Amino acid sequence: MTSRTQIETGIRQVTTLLAAAEGDARASATPCTEWTVADLTDHLVHTAGQLVTMARGEDIDWSISPQSVSDPIPLWTERTDELLAVIDSGSPLPLGMVAAEFSVHAWDLATALGRGTDDFDSTVAEEGMAFMS
Repeated sequence: MTSRTQIETGIRQVTTLLAAAEGDARASATPCTEWTVADLTDHLVHTAGQLVTMARGEDIDWSISPQSVSDPIPLWTERTDELLAVIDSGSPLPLGMVAAEFSVHAWDLATALGRGTDDFDSTVAEEGMAFMS
């Protein structure tokens, strides 16, 4: 079962990658063939906000386009701090889904930036995979 600690680890992994996704790197292609690094970082920030809404039991509209942000870390940090607070309050949000979202896109972002993933905590991806299976 996915733990809050694993979600926190997934958030840290993504945050490290977001810090490297600046300048010319934002225009780079990603394994998500329709997205650039900028599109992917916008998606991650947007998804963190959507997960907060979902964790509160509110309806969300996944068709809404993400807001474009040139510096995603402040908004990402705000939204993921809020996500952790909602998780701590006992939200029934499936944490395996969160692990899947963060681990898949961490891999996408690392690949796009030419970075390895050997230093990632594999349990985050394993929990995401278990949820997706």
